[in-house]
Amino acid sequence: MTAVPTNAGLGPADTVKVVQWEGTGAARVKVGETVIATFGARSTRPVTFQPSLTHAGVMTYTVEIDPDKAIAELDE
Repeated sequence: MTAVPTNAGLGPADTVKVVQWEGTGAARVKVGETVIATFGARSTRPVTFQPSLTHAGVMTYTVEIDPDKAIAELDE
């Protein structure tokens, strides 16, 4: 699975954590994590995850950028 996050800001960001979640709400489970070493200003960066499919059915996956709020932003 590939997500393509965008840094819409005017400055670059370094060491950007990206997390993949399976499920929604309080029942969601972290199934993947990676770091974008350098994320240039006004750019996109593909991030690929390899989830393990453990059961049949429809699953919802989401990707969260900077889940720990480690990157200072001008407009949050």
